[in-house]
Amino acid sequence: MKGGQPKISDFGYCSVAGAKKPSMYYNVGSPSYMPPEAYIKNYYSEKSDVWAVGMIFYEMLKGCTLDRGMEVSEMYDFIRTGGRFIPPGVSSQSERILLESLKFDFNKRVGFKELERLVGPQQQSVYLNRFG
Repeated sequence: MKGGQPKISDFGYCSVAGAKKPSMYYNVGSPSYMPPEAYIKNYYSEKSDVWAVGMIFYEMLKGCTLDRGMEVSEMYDFIRTGGRFIPPGVSSQSERILLESLKFDFNKRVGFKELERLVGPQQQSVYLNRFG
């Protein structure tokens, strides 16, 4: 917390921002935020971070993690088979962000540039004014 504003960070696995990031092949991270490709194949990329951001966003909207009461493998099966995981009452924009960032297949999941476009400049400005 800084100046009454929450900050989110986890440096358990990190690299230099802006540096070309190779794909990684070892298992790190908290299972609740770990993407399927990491949990199943020990594969990490930028889209693994997009999944984690989507999971954090879900938790901010719902007040609990998506895997609450489930084994992680059950959660992946639920998402992979089209289970409805969007919290009721969220905006269409929030729904789209969740759907695009929590795609089971990382090849179909958005990257950070696409995620920025989904968030939109107005929300980015609000975020930067409040938390930047």
